[in-house]
Amino acid sequence: MDELASSSKYFSLRERVIALAWWMEGEGSFSSRPNGRPTMKVNQVNVEPLLEIQSWFGGSISSYQQKNPRAQRISHLIWSDKRSIGLSLMIYQFMSQRRKDQIRIMIDRYRDRPVGPRHRTHCPQGHSYTPDNTSIKSEGSRRCMACHRNRERGRKKEK
Repeated sequence: MDELASSSKYFSLRERVIALAWWMEGEGSFSSRPNGRPTMKVNQVNVEPLLEIQSWFGGSISSYQQKNPRAQRISHLIWSDKRSIGLSLMIYQFMSQRRKDQIRIMIDRYRDRPVGPRHRTHCPQGHSYTPDNTSIKSEGSRRCMACHRNRERGRKKEK
């Protein structure tokens, strides 16, 4: 590890990106969770190379022991969300066609994921979230005033 770590300061960014592409091509995976969250993962028995790659590009390392007690411990270096998209785009040109297809699928799923409530422009009934039609609740979420007025009218009619 010490020899690898001391030599890493001499690697250019291009060389580091190529090294990451090489690892991802051989031992990596590109996937998306059902909610569209992209994930890049590289597996390795020896954790030292993963620590070096982590020092270059971040990410989190986790390990697990397989069910067979004689099997070696497996370590993963994992990137999620925007970092996995950015790294995928950096290494894309160095990947095989099969891996490029996996990257495209991961990015397409990320692009097609549902928009979070904070970024929506209309309420579920289709009213615009404009300053005149929006109030902020005590917990910080938005309220459509048109829908709120309609609910209040309905409650008054029920009484």
